[in-house]
Amino acid sequence: MQKAAYFDIHAITNLLRGKKGILNIIETYREFYTGSLIVTQLIGAEDYLVEKKITKDKNLRGLIDSFIILDFTREDAEKAGEIMGKVKSEGKDISINEAMVAAQCFRYGLTLITGNKTFNNLKNAVKLEIKMV
Repeated sequence: MQKAAYFDIHAITNLLRGKKGILNIIETYREFYTGSLIVTQLIGAEDYLVEKKITKDKNLRGLIDSFIILDFTREDAEKAGEIMGKVKSEGKDISINEAMVAAQCFRYGLTLITGNKTFNNLKNAVKLEIKMV
């Protein structure tokens, strides 16, 4: 059974820039479920939309608005700290924002869709399915 996906800010930015392939990935997840069960963090996406005047594109705006925003919980914070500790103990680096995304993907069992290669540092710290775009 296919999982729902978490589109991070890198994937959203690739979408907004028109990078080929990202719409296909989004449609893959949208078609599997009835309704829009795509989830994302949109930190910074609104600024990008306004700056690039993409807010006038009603189809793209509707797609972005259909994403579900997850609440960040204490459980997520604890998992993010654990992930950061494991990654750093391996001599690798990850930001708190990346650890927060990983924690939410872990909690909900979501596939992470990203263009951020830093997430490759997570392979030993947390079991996640990651698709690079």
